[in-house]
Order: sequence, then structure tokens, then C-alpha cells
Amino acid sequence: MLFSTKNNDKFRWLMAGIAFIFLSMAVRFQFLDVRAFDSLVTFIVQVSLQGKFGLFLHLGAFLNHWWLLAILVIVLFVWLRYQKYQLGANFWIISFLSLIVINLFWFLLIDLSWDHGLAIEGNFPDLLLTLWLYYWLSSYHLAVRPRCRRPITYHLLHWMGMIFWFFQLLSQINQGYALLSGGLAAGLLAYTWWQMTRRLYLHFANHWQKVLQIDGGL
Repeated sequence: MLFSTKNNDKFRWLMAGIAFIFLSMAVRFQFLDVRAFDSLVTFIVQVSLQGKFGLFLHLGAFLNHWWLLAILVIVLFVWLRYQKYQLGANFWIISFLSLIVINLFWFLLIDLSWDHGLAIEGNFPDLLLTLWLYYWLSSYHLAVRPRCRRPITYHLLHWMGMIFWFFQLLSQINQGYALLSGGLAAGLLAYTWWQMTRRLYLHFANHWQKVLQIDGGL
């Protein structure tokens, strides 16, 4: 079944959502010195890690382009349609676009303030990192894992995707486009939203199949 998985990760999903809310409150109300820790991590990445992991940071910088993400999103959407998952493809692209709206709303809620006029501080959550992780999760669960017969194969590909995203995060920090808190929030939001949309799809999939006779792979 499209969007299905054998892992029962409801606990992790709930913990990720709680952690996202807690981190958002810490940034919005400026407790736990989150911004100071962000500055420290940015300094470490820009000074210490740039020379040691320069190649990986360049890889992350290459991936951190909107045009590349847009192309890959279109490819996955077209592939799902080609695999006869018409409704699943539509559901996925709507969930992807909804994530953009949610991320922008949360960004304004957390980072918009009034200091002798409207002011924006930081980039929380980082929109590009949010969408990239959501894409990695989607492509892995929808296209990669169902076609891997050996557990070691799909575990390896899963960790490769996570490593790519980690270096995307470091690259964003190195270039000054993101802070650690914004990157962590992006990861938590993307993971939580993926789990929510997956459960919504599974909840309605059987009903949709009976009524519309769609998604031949079900």
C-alpha cells in the first residue's frame, strides 16, 4: 500500500512533535540561550569544519538549490502517476505544498517581532531544509524501500539520505543561511508532517479504493 510502513513509530512521531513545539517556544521566548548556542555552532562550523569537511559542505551547497528540489519533486510526482498511484500522487503533492504554507506560517509566528517596527530574526524553521527532508523521506518510503528486498540495502539508502541532509544543514550554517535551531526545527517539522500525512492517507485509502477503485497497487 502506498505510504505504508511496517514500523510502528507512533512514539517517535509524538516525541518529534513535542520537541518541535518545545524548541519553538525556546526560540520565541528566548530561554535556554538557544540563539547563543546557535552562534557558537555557526562559529565552529565556519572556522573548524570548513577545512576538514570542505568536500561534503560543497556537496550540501550543491543540493541546497530550489531549482534542483523543484525538478526532483516533479520527477517523483510524475513517477507516482506513472505507477498508477494517481490519487496517492495528488495527495503527496498537496501535502508537500501544505508543508510550505505551514512552514511559512510558523516562521512568521516565531521570528516576526516588533522593535520600533516589524522585524524578522532568524529563519525558523528553515524552509529549504524542511522541504528537502520531506522529499528524502517521501522518495525513500514511496520509491526506494518498496523495491529493496534486502534490509541492509534500504537501511543503507536511508542513512545515505539522512547524511546528505545533515551536510545540507551544515552547508546552510556555513553559508550563514540557517542556524542550528532552524535546521533542527526543519527536521522535526518535516518528520512530524510526513508521519501525519502518511497516517491520513492510510486512514482514507481503503475507503477511496472502494469508492473510486484507484491506486491499483493497493
